[in-house]
Amino acid sequence: MAGSEWSATKSSEIADAMYLFLEETNPPPDKETMPRVSVQLCDLIGDTLSTVQREAVDVARARLDGREHGEYSRFLKMFADDIDADMRRGYVDKAESARNRLVWCALTKNSTLSVESADFVVMQAEWVGLDLARISMVFYQCVPGFAVWLSEHGVSV
Repeated sequence: MAGSEWSATKSSEIADAMYLFLEETNPPPDKETMPRVSVQLCDLIGDTLSTVQREAVDVARARLDGREHGEYSRFLKMFADDIDADMRRGYVDKAESARNRLVWCALTKNSTLSVESADFVVMQAEWVGLDLARISMVFYQCVPGFAVWLSEHGVSV
């Protein structure tokens, strides 16, 4: 499906569409798109986020909007430590760990838009319970040029 109707029916379709889009358009390296996607996904699950997670997402949003925030480094370290702790434990609530990872993805700007980064974020979003239609719409809205590309090419993946 193309245009505003595009919605993945399985998670691999988002990665496949990203692959085709990136392969054809070859956009310049971009370290803000994946944090923007992650912020939007966090907004969709805002009612399941803790107060600290919501505060961190607000800091991430402010940073993306060019407003530096004094708490940025503290939140980045806090969520990196939380993810590290999750990986060291024997049993971890998969949804809670995924929420921490989505918040960390919203905060960090160390990953460019890629098939791998998109696939990782999609997996986390699914683990927190978001359906593929909502995840697809975030990519459709947040990835520069993606909506136009889908419309022009009638991508069916």
